[in-house]
Amino acid sequence: MSELTQSRLKELLHYDPVTGVFTWLPRSGPGSYCTGLRAGHLSKYKGYRHIGVDRVLYKAHRLAWLYVYGTWPVSEVDHANGDPDDNRIANLREATTTQNCGNAKRRSDNVSGRKGVYWHARDQKWAALLRHKKIRYYLGYYDDPDEAARAYDRKARELYGEFARTNFGERGVAR
Repeated sequence: MSELTQSRLKELLHYDPVTGVFTWLPRSGPGSYCTGLRAGHLSKYKGYRHIGVDRVLYKAHRLAWLYVYGTWPVSEVDHANGDPDDNRIANLREATTTQNCGNAKRRSDNVSGRKGVYWHARDQKWAALLRHKKIRYYLGYYDDPDEAARAYDRKARELYGEFARTNFGERGVAR
């Protein structure tokens, strides 16, 4: 089986870089009923759109990269705004695994409501913690969870740069 090429992809699908939506192009035989329909389905696990092409399942953001640039991304593709189904080319950027982790959203089991902040029961304070390249950075204990979140944000910007997903925007306003 050969790897999918940009030309084969463009035979089957149309991609709108402004909306990030793939639609099926006209074809004869099996699947002809799909013409004009949005391609793919959302995964239940993390909300990424998957599209089956020539009996192989691909993530739509990787197909968008191939469609626009003609090559497969070298590493990972990050959704800058954090929405895994927003496949507009302006929202996609190549990233290392570390950079992609820096842009991850707050975990669903987080009880503080802030990324990188947890309640430290023994000391009865809020603690800030950041993991980067398998290293844990303990950023201190705080009376206020927002103080801990700001400590996290400072370190995240230092380590992840433009890929840092923080608790507060540039003006210190909660997101």
